[in-house]
Amino acid sequence: MTFPPLVLENGFPVRLPSNGALLPNQPSCRVWRATNQSILASVETNVSFSNAIFESVSDWWDSSQPDRITFPYSGIYLIGVSIRVQGGTGTAAVAYLKVDNTYVGSERLENGGSLQDFSLTSLVSVLAGQKAYLSALQAGANRNIMSIDQMSPILWATKVS
Repeated sequence: MTFPPLVLENGFPVRLPSNGALLPNQPSCRVWRATNQSILASVETNVSFSNAIFESVSDWWDSSQPDRITFPYSGIYLIGVSIRVQGGTGTAAVAYLKVDNTYVGSERLENGGSLQDFSLTSLVSVLAGQKAYLSALQAGANRNIMSIDQMSPILWATKVS
């Protein structure tokens, strides 16, 4: 079986490889951080992002408020995060996905070793103007959110209806 090539537009797929059908042009955004970020022990810390790919700069992300994306349209969104936190023996780390001040996803790792990786996705109904955040909490000691070439930390959202 041969599949047509996956076509990308601004870094996002616009064709389904199984049948070549066009996907609707849905608003999408992905932000990431290019350097490590320190987090204090037992303090929930929002990730501050430095780079973005999006439908439009002013619609989604503003470097003057780098710890969030703002939803430009009301609707149902698939939101995801990926983050690597420097861990340590005997420590726990938690990653949170929030819309405004409501937690819509979390993952906790106990004694995860020197590096603790998290990935979360959530299907969320949002209103235009609401904001999404990725935050981390590291118990036991000051640590770092590790940067991995556009793979961590990231926060992304795609409008699905």
